[in-house]
Amino acid sequence: MSTITPSTSSFAIAQAVGLTGAAWLSGNIFSLSLMGIPPLIEAHHREKIPLSTTVKQWRTIYTYGAQRAPLIALSTASTFLYLAWGVRESTPLSLITARHSSKVYCAAAALVLGIVPFTLTFMKKTNDRLTQWARHESEWTADADAEVEGLLWKWTWLNAARSLFPLLGGLVGLGVFA
Repeated sequence: MSTITPSTSSFAIAQAVGLTGAAWLSGNIFSLSLMGIPPLIEAHHREKIPLSTTVKQWRTIYTYGAQRAPLIALSTASTFLYLAWGVRESTPLSLITARHSSKVYCAAAALVLGIVPFTLTFMKKTNDRLTQWARHESEWTADADAEVEGLLWKWTWLNAARSLFPLLGGLVGLGVFA
């Protein structure tokens, strides 16, 4: 009885997609912490743009990311799981890959998907509070400015930490080549 296994060329393509997908997602997430939110905060200080506007800009950026990043993470993780399936024991590809490659690819998939529980566990409170401020329509005080700026910086650091999950997933995925 024959089993269905990926060809070596489709497997190589899947490796490239998984590894570059993880790296791209990590960079995409991190770019918001490096070149997205800090310039908005700087514009508040330099150009006197109100934080009531800045937090609305954050909400727009956050909404775009929340709609896209989990889908990209799921696609990338699915690719790693396809790779894990392709090198499971008793398949032709298992004979030409490292012994625990299937487990390594599963770990890579789990790390990439780690952005979701990290967001829900460590960022939800900050996200919710910033979203409340983005909806705030009445007069802003200096205390409100201080809280919103603090929340934006906190979000920036948490987001940078979140970007490490797909990066580590990609690095773990590279581990099968060691």
